[in-house]
Amino acid sequence: MLQQLIDAYWLRLPGTVAEAMASRSEDPVAVTVLSLLPNRPRPFILGKTTRARIS
Repeated sequence: MLQQLIDAYWLRLPGTVAEAMASRSEDPVAVTVLSLLPNRPRPFILGKTTRARIS
């Protein structure tokens, strides 16, 4: 699944898929979602609007 996201230019990993899958929670692998980079149009509105506080 990760390789399909990389092949579709949606996700970028600093290493290989095997390295990402072998990483432990103490040393997570950072991923980049290319469509959420600041110089591209944003497909989702995340953190850009005011939300009501839920108690």
